[in-house]
Amino acid sequence: MDHKNKPVAYESVNARDVTDTHRRALAACAAFTFGLAWQLWAKEEVENPMREPAPAESKPAAKIKGIDEGDQPLDKDAVVVCLGEIQSYSKMQDCIKDFRAAFNLPSTAKLNETFTMVKHQQWLNANASKYV
Repeated sequence: MDHKNKPVAYESVNARDVTDTHRRALAACAAFTFGLAWQLWAKEEVENPMREPAPAESKPAAKIKGIDEGDQPLDKDAVVVCLGEIQSYSKMQDCIKDFRAAFNLPSTAKLNETFTMVKHQQWLNANASKYV
């Protein structure tokens, strides 16, 4: 390639052209390997790093066919809300103990790891008045 990024005829290729092309290829390989300005080599649109991130849309957890409604998974937002509600209870330890007993969990089971299904949320809604 010449200084205008045009191909050079085979008859007029010299050592400088070979060296320049070799270094250009090494720079492209380094950019690809390390992710440095790869968009420039690939002629891709460069994104503005100072742009405002788009808010992520929360989607309900996908329902799994063939599983009862109570055994469906809860979405992460619902789990966070339920765990926050449990933490606000004045009888939080009693709630956790009863939750473990209701779902046959060992006494060492962590609530944030086991509170994952719709039936857990339904149990909490049905028994919340006991622990406030």
